Amino acid sequence: MFFQTLCVRRDTSKGLGFRARATLFPAMPELDPLDRYRLVRSQVEHEDNLVSQRLSWFLASQSFLFTAYAITLNGPIQLHFQNFEAQERLLMHLLPMVAIISAALIWLSIIAGFRAMRAL
Repeated sequence: MFFQTLCVRRDTSKGLGFRARATLFPAMPELDPLDRYRLVRSQVEHEDNLVSQRLSWFLASQSFLFTAYAITLNGPIQLHFQNFEAQERLLMHLLPMVAIISAALIWLSIIAGFRAMRAL
């Protein structure tokens, strides 16, 4: 069954700027079950790859931020200069906040990937 849809295109045939023109296009025909299965399977595989990449981002970012925090926390006492105490205190508070925010954002993107797979 074909449905008619309305699409607006820009008409530049006269060379005098853009003018909207409405045209009708037929919609895609219904897919047979095997083609629909292949389409859904490829979409699920794609979303699964995205979730895997997001987990890799999470692990890499958290390990980097944890290492930076440990270095800041356990730096040698001899190298603690008066000039850098403010920056050190700022890093001590900023690194955990960045880690928490990045973990929350990556977690939301993983949840969005699972919802997209469930919607298929």
